Amino acid sequence: MNHYAESGKFAYQRVRSAIETMLTHGELAVGDRLPPIRELAVRFGCNYHTVRKGLESLINDSLLESRTGSGVFVRAGSRTLSTPIPPGAESVLAVICHPPMLPNDSQFIASLHEQAEKRNLNLELHTVTSFSRPERIFDRIAVRGCLAVLLPLLRSDDNIDEIAGCIDRYRMPFVVGTPFPGLEAYCYESPEIFGVSAGRAVEAEFLYFRELGFHNIVLLLPGDEAVRTVSFQISPYVRRCAEAGIPIRLSVAERRSDALDRFFSGVEELRGDLAVICYDDEIASRLIDAARRRNWRIPDEIALIGLGDTSLATATNPALSSVVFPYDYVTGSMIDCALALAAGNSAQRDTPIWQPIIIRESCGGARRVGRENAAAIMERIRLQLQQENGAIK
Repeated sequence: MNHYAESGKFAYQRVRSAIETMLTHGELAVGDRLPPIRELAVRFGCNYHTVRKGLESLINDSLLESRTGSGVFVRAGSRTLSTPIPPGAESVLAVICHPPMLPNDSQFIASLHEQAEKRNLNLELHTVTSFSRPERIFDRIAVRGCLAVLLPLLRSDDNIDEIAGCIDRYRMPFVVGTPFPGLEAYCYESPEIFGVSAGRAVEAEFLYFRELGFHNIVLLLPGDEAVRTVSFQISPYVRRCAEAGIPIRLSVAERRSDALDRFFSGVEELRGDLAVICYDDEIASRLIDAARRRNWRIPDEIALIGLGDTSLATATNPALSSVVFPYDYVTGSMIDCALALAAGNSAQRDTPIWQPIIIRESCGGARRVGRENAAAIMERIRLQLQQENGAIK
């Protein structure tokens, strides 16, 4: 196919356009070496110097790269051009994430599939061990074509700067699950409210434990990973401690049983009047196991609540009280945002939602005040937080 027949441009610009078309049509893939300049000159029906000037223009714009002694190659991250979505790809959402490591991750991906099916869309799941060279990943997606790219489970140790740079270069819509600096505009939720729902869940847990009569309430966070929403949980917890006039007890533990064993060595004197707000169900489940090994009775000597309401919540003994993570809301919002961006619009959510607490045995509510009274306390707390903070979905 001759891509060179285009009028109204300088000769080298027509060479450039022809090579750009080869890129967008997939005739040249990332890492491919271009034919020699003289061969391209014959193909395009022009002279050597015109081809060289066209190639230099593409090299200057980082679409191609020249390797001394080897030739000119298609540079990774070169899919900056507006490419028509191939037939069938207009119903595909590309999901790029790390392999699921926690029950929350697997549940999140399962919810994405369910929400996509409701909208007659298909998910194409790509798992990666590292985002250190994200352009290699995004190039493959760009060649295959898709309606939008979802990045639901980014971690703070991913190369966020490189990811942000790639998103700027590609013409595909992107939606992320967390508004890291530089990615705020691509989050499904407005940065102004991101994490607010999790923060209010911590407030609700704190107020609930206080209503049950606990005077020592610990916020237990993961120590082996940096999670953006952690900061949104600490602030309301610290504020509520100050309002209640009780000590601020923040604790950090790695996701290992022995690390949680060490947690107990620092709270022995609180035995019998200790409640723990856990960052997620996985940490809470490990804490229950560690408590049992050290002969702490649950919930008599230590009460706890998790977050996520995953399968672990009902698999533990005793059953784990847990804050319901709004999987359907988050995954549905990500997909709706992707659809809006693909249509040239924006659809960031701007209202926090209420995350209810499922009361089971581990929190001690049923034992201290009865299950119905515990549920009534939680409803009062919900209304209190709604009155204090305004709209909650």
